[in-house]
Amino acid sequence: NNTDNHHDDPNYSPHLHVPASRRKKKASELGLVQRGAVVFNNEFSGYDALLMKLEAAAVYVNPYTDVTQSVSGTVAMALAAGAAVVSTPYPYALEALAGGVGVFVPFRDSDALARAITALLSDPTRIVQHNRRAWAYARNMTWQLVAQQHLDVASAMR
Repeated sequence: NNTDNHHDDPNYSPHLHVPASRRKKKASELGLVQRGAVVFNNEFSGYDALLMKLEAAAVYVNPYTDVTQSVSGTVAMALAAGAAVVSTPYPYALEALAGGVGVFVPFRDSDALARAITALLSDPTRIVQHNRRAWAYARNMTWQLVAQQHLDVASAMR
């Protein structure tokens, strides 16, 4: 059994396995890098720097390929920043982005991913709707509110 042979895998998409150098070249050829529409950042960002990037993003894309991915801190941060989120449907995303908070695309489907991003970027009103839903959802995750919920549970157990 050759594990490198993905031809029998209906979820395989060669577009998701394109080397970063080719993605950067293609984005540059399309003029996306020069306009600042696409930014490639291949370095670790601390909390404040990452939050600034997420606040500046019109759309945050989270295309995990592993169905068992359990959580994503950057999705939580993107929601707190009020970003529109496009994601694959792994467990945390299914919970956090439900009810129209985010947009789901199938695993390893680069065409669906491109369509979802294009649809959002082509409709500023829709982005604003997602921004508002994301921000509203994230308000339930503030430390003060979570602490109060814990106090309420503890009080109810007395």
